[in-house]
Amino acid sequence: MKSRPWRHGNVCALFPDEGRWRLWHFERHRRGARLLRQAEGRLDGETAPANLARRTLRHLWQPLLNVAWLPPNQVFLRVIELPACEPEEIPAMVEFEIERLSPLPVADIQWTCEPLPSAPGQRRSVVVIIVARQALEGHLEALDRSGYQPDRLDLPELRELLVQAVEREGAWILARREGGRIACLLAWFHEGRLRYIELRSFADDAQAARSLEASLAPLIWTGEIEGWHTARTRWHLVAGSELAQQLRGAVEAVAGSVEVREPLTEGELARHCILAETPANLIPEEVRLTQRQEFVDRLWMRALGQAALVYIFLVLGYFAFLSIQDYRRSDIQYELAGLYQGYTNALALKAKVELLQNQIDLKFAALDCLKAAADALPAGMTLSSFDFQRGRRVNLFGTVSADQQQLVAEFTEALSAAEVNGRRLFSRVTTKAIQATPGRPASWTIECELLRQTEP
Repeated sequence: MKSRPWRHGNVCALFPDEGRWRLWHFERHRRGARLLRQAEGRLDGETAPANLARRTLRHLWQPLLNVAWLPPNQVFLRVIELPACEPEEIPAMVEFEIERLSPLPVADIQWTCEPLPSAPGQRRSVVVIIVARQALEGHLEALDRSGYQPDRLDLPELRELLVQAVEREGAWILARREGGRIACLLAWFHEGRLRYIELRSFADDAQAARSLEASLAPLIWTGEIEGWHTARTRWHLVAGSELAQQLRGAVEAVAGSVEVREPLTEGELARHCILAETPANLIPEEVRLTQRQEFVDRLWMRALGQAALVYIFLVLGYFAFLSIQDYRRSDIQYELAGLYQGYTNALALKAKVELLQNQIDLKFAALDCLKAAADALPAGMTLSSFDFQRGRRVNLFGTVSADQQQLVAEFTEALSAAEVNGRRLFSRVTTKAIQATPGRPASWTIECELLRQTEP
């Protein structure tokens, strides 16, 4: 089974005895995995960094893999040999044996299996990992309180065994201090296959070496009975220098010579766990579905929240735009009010100018009419009054001797031909009346209409 094509990965370990958790954040590249960051916090409320451990929208195209370590004191390990088969058939074959392998009722456990590499056509060694369901649920709850949701649970002791035991031969003892206890993984490889594996835990005190010696005696008996233990069997002790010094005597007492190896650091072990391509996973299916649903819900809530924020910003932007436009409209209205006042003043001034111009034109027109009448008035006629009406009509009144009434007709013709600046002055000249009284001069009246500017 292929591992997930993850881009970033985390490995989280809980240390209840120390009251702390540790997290290693990796980035995948072509050479394996590169440690980018290491974080640590308290179990009493301090959670893992959300930007590292929590899935977000970007993890849809940059998958995230979260791995958590199992505490060895809650795990049972068994190894069985299966006939050559396809990897997909292994879980079904292990299920037939699980009731015999489990130290607890099957209903109270969660189990998984990890096939070990084997040559094509040969029998396969399979490590069966068993955890009490109650202990597993408690561990997952502790991880969740720390802000961490794992995709896979891994056993670091098993991972270190597979890394250290490259030659796949001999007896192996992997010892680590866990709080106030020592966790030991006992394993035996024979002819390239894993024949025995078990996790033991005992107090880290002066009797630790004696407890280990007592645990190794049944292992040696089993090896002799099964034919694994020979004179060429090599014993390996993987432990820190101080712990190796404490336990080496016990191993040599029952097995003779022993080869001591340095264990992997926690960072190196975390890197091997994140890179492991294994189908083994103890997380129940309902937990995985719940985590996936929470991730989808979180995406929906974040999307809705961002949509609400975008909507709010759009509404605020719309109101801001309206405020700006209203401010501009107010400025334009104020400017228009100023222009309107100026326009009104200009119209009033124009009307005054036109009125003054008309008055001036009327004055000059009256003077032109008076001059034309004076120039055309024949000798013997008297002009007694001059009436200029509304700038359009001129009435002339005067007298003439009774025997010279023909001069009125001549005066009328002369007025009809009067010109100013090359244009006729009057459009029509009419003798309105000639009244003769015996013994007195005749009175006459002539009506003249000024020629309009548009008339030829």
